[in-house]
Parts: sequence; C-alpha cells; structure tokens
Amino acid sequence: MIPIPVALLACALLLQTSEATCPSDRPTKQLLCYVERINEKFDPCLCTHLVLQTPLDKLTPQSELLKTAQALQLKNPHLKLLAVASDLAETALKRRDSYAKSISSVVDKCSLDGVEVDLQWGAKVAGKVQLVDLVQSLSKEFKSLEPKTRTKRDYKIYEQFDGDVTTPQWIPSKRKIISRKSRSTDENEKESKDEEKKEVKSEETEEKLIIVRLTSEPQHLAKNFDLKRLSKYVDLYTISSDNLTDASENGVAYHPSRLMGIQDILNADSLIDLLTGLGAPHDKLVLTMPATALKFTLQDLKKNLPQSPVVGQPQRITQSELCATMSDGNWTVERDEDLTAPYAFHNTSWIAFDDQISASIKGKYILLRDLAGGAIMSADAEDWNNKCNTTRPAILATLYDTFT
Repeated sequence: MIPIPVALLACALLLQTSEATCPSDRPTKQLLCYVERINEKFDPCLCTHLVLQTPLDKLTPQSELLKTAQALQLKNPHLKLLAVASDLAETALKRRDSYAKSISSVVDKCSLDGVEVDLQWGAKVAGKVQLVDLVQSLSKEFKSLEPKTRTKRDYKIYEQFDGDVTTPQWIPSKRKIISRKSRSTDENEKESKDEEKKEVKSEETEEKLIIVRLTSEPQHLAKNFDLKRLSKYVDLYTISSDNLTDASENGVAYHPSRLMGIQDILNADSLIDLLTGLGAPHDKLVLTMPATALKFTLQDLKKNLPQSPVVGQPQRITQSELCATMSDGNWTVERDEDLTAPYAFHNTSWIAFDDQISASIKGKYILLRDLAGGAIMSADAEDWNNKCNTTRPAILATLYDTFT
C-alpha cells in the first residue's frame, strides 16, 4: 500500500503534468538529473535522464521514488529513468555474471531505461579486464530483455487493403488483398521494407543504457579502466567533476568543482584531457557539477583565499540554505580567473558553490569540446521553492538554456 504522503505527491504531480507538456525545443546535449527525492515542483522538462539514487537492492516497482519519477514521464515522455549500481569494486568484480544478472533483474522489474555502474575502488584493486567482462555481461543481459520490449509491427498496410479486418491483428484472407492497379507489387514490397526499418529504429531506441562513472584518481583510471574496450558497450561515462578533491586538500578551503587549472589535475579540463588520451570518446563524456555548496570554517578570518587553513570538515548545504546563509551578513564573493569556481566569505565562514555564471561557462565548455552533456548532483538540492527569489532552479535551468 502506498503511504498517504507519497500518494498525495503523486496526485499533485499527475495534476501538474496533465495540464502542461514540455516545450518543443529539447536540449541538444544530455542533461542528467540525480535525485534522492523529488520536490512536488520539480520540472522534468529540464532533464533528459532522471537517475534515481535509491540503493539498487531497495529499488522495487513499489518504491516511492520510482512511482513519483514515473509520474513525471507523463509530462516528459522522453525522460529516461535510470538506477545506480554502487558497490565495492572488489565485491562486484568477483561475481561479475551474477552481479550483471541482479542489475538486469531490477532494471526489468522496475521498467527502467538503464543503469549507471558506480564502483568504489580500493587501493589494491586492479580490475581492468574484469570490469570489461562485467560491462560486457551486463550488455548481454540487457539484450536478452529486448524481446520483452519489442515494438509490435504496425499492420495498417493490411488494414488498408482489406476492409473486413477490424482488429490490429493480421489474418490472412482467402481472396487476394493486393489487387489495386494503382499499387504495384514492387511498391508493396518497398512499403513493407519501410515498415521493417521503422520497427528496427523503434527497437533501437528502446535499448537499455549502460553508464559507467569514472573515478577522478589517475592511478585508478590507468589500472582499472580500459576505456577503448569499454566504449564498445558503454553509452555514456560520467566524470566525477562535481567533487574533484584528494588528500592534499584535507584541512584547507577548496572549491570541489573547478573547470580549469594549471598545476594540478583536480579540475575538469585536465581530467577530460587525460580521459580522451586514454581512449574515451569525447562524445560519451558527461561533465557533472554540484547543486550543493560546501561551507567551511576558517582558522583565521584574515586568511580567506582558497587553500586557507580550516577547522573540521566542510558542511554540505542546499541552494536554499546557501541563499538563507548569504542573506545574513556582509558577504564578499570572489571567483577564480576562469569565473567557474565562485566562493564567498564572511567572518570565519567560507563557502564554495556554483551559480548561473559558472554553470553557463561550464555549459558552453561542454558545447565547445562537444562532450555528451552535463549532470547535476543532486538536482533535489536546487531551490525548487523559490527561496532564492528566482522562479527556476539556478544551475539546472542555466544548463538547460545553454543546451537549447
């Protein structure tokens, strides 16, 4: 039985989606929205894919998040729904075939459009061959689901010739049904072939998607990802550019999603250069960016530049919380030279975030390098309730506008 709050949310979404459809202009790039929950004002037209961050073993056809996501497809029929398979790499690679079967089973039962494989790599794991085997097995499992989703042949051709046929099922007639002089046998064969092509095209669009999340650590990329071989089976690679950090930034203030950099690889541009050099097709790479902000506490309020010493661990906050925090006090906003890593400080508080300016530049960068698209982690952290005095979610809407 569906809980009452979930049922009410689903009803609200149904009413909302029944009264409106998405604009005719669709994004020219992929726009993935990762969600842990869905706000009742969530706009599915801004996304091409909705990635559900419920643990795979807890995702069922009765899951609250899944039912709400499926209701959004009434407004945006092109919206793809995906799950995330996230486990320790060592565990998943040891049982590759059974792991692939378990993923395929959930995708099938929940009527999903695919999965993102996000494995957690340990220091000693070297699974380059095993990862290819896993993805290949997953591809085979997904192909075995295709007959269940095959598009039925359109029999309108036969209905046009035999007026006695009243159902879409074709039943051979005792008399010749192709007897019109205006239509030759060659024309009929051509039309039949055209229908075959339409059917094949429709089937191709229903293939399950395989997305692989790439680690941002160069040593793991070299040891565990054979990108040339993986690309035979993988539709998209998501780059963890929403959280580019390592042990060198412990105890200091930093921006987690820098686009450019010169002296390090903790930026998206350097990471993309590395990935394409290792064999990843640029048109399969998806750049991720955070909807959340990171709030630090400075040790010394006079030392407020990036890499300044901080106390404790950073706190992750939503866009609404960011606006509420910065509305109180006299905050100073600064940016890196490329304008894509804004940060603000007031007294000992120091916050790194993304906004419309940085999102627009990153979106144009995606277009310039002809990447597959962008992704928002997590889209539910956007300001859907207009607490920032805006009518649209800042980062997601900016990307959408850039891609359309």
